[in-house]
Amino acid sequence: MGADATLTCTSPTELKDFKDMLGNPGVYHVEYSHFGGRDDLAAAFQQGLHAVPHVPSGDCATDHTAQGAYTIAGHRAGRVACFRTTQIGPTKEQPNAKVQAIVSGRSYIQWSDDRVLIYAVAYRNDLGDLPMYQWWVSTPGPVESGSILVPKDAQPLHAGNPNHFPAFPTGTYVKTIKNNLYPGRWKQIITGSDTQGQYKTIGSISEIGYWALGKGDEFIIWTPYGPCAAVGFGVYRFHLKEPSPGHIYASFHFISDACGYSGPPNGTYWSQGLPYRRVG
Repeated sequence: MGADATLTCTSPTELKDFKDMLGNPGVYHVEYSHFGGRDDLAAAFQQGLHAVPHVPSGDCATDHTAQGAYTIAGHRAGRVACFRTTQIGPTKEQPNAKVQAIVSGRSYIQWSDDRVLIYAVAYRNDLGDLPMYQWWVSTPGPVESGSILVPKDAQPLHAGNPNHFPAFPTGTYVKTIKNNLYPGRWKQIITGSDTQGQYKTIGSISEIGYWALGKGDEFIIWTPYGPCAAVGFGVYRFHLKEPSPGHIYASFHFISDACGYSGPPNGTYWSQGLPYRRVG
């Protein structure tokens, strides 16, 4: 049988003025459905997996695509699954070439709660499945009647990281870089909260956009503004070192870029020069 009640809502990100690729508010879209029994609840959970070809057993804390049981306060609460959907297409700068990139995508997480017979599915309009997972652990419930919200059990991904996740440290970081693709020296600004935020590049060509982390040390950028507006995602593998407090060496290794720079992609120049210096 189908759900006997359904509620659809949105949940804001932690950041003010965070935008998706089309300039809309970057929020979590959530739908909760209540079922009359566990068999119907389990069937709804399986039906929700039909959007992707195969969802293996795994851990949504670290895997892009996975499903398994989860616990609250050490007790099994239900099942959870996570996956991303993407559309692959030509890049903006080389539309007739064989170069392909991610031109649109979403991050999904769905879960069942056996205590209250609720099935829920949530998505955000980007590839930032790491902040998606963090949000799921701490925020969306559901909550039993007369109870309080208790976070779901989750293991820190990197115990040595003060943010508990492999994140760009919270704050505003600035450095000057030399770009070989366009003349002059550019100022690069990265700001945000742990796993998502905003970036600004100020130079001969300026750009303002947004970033989020994907699992597996992915650094994903997009912009609703300027010549690269709404064309897709730039995806990089990133690594951090902190040689001294307030200074961060960040290296970005190219995976794909939907804006399709004809030379080395702009994002790799973020790796050059002095470390990022915290200014706020």
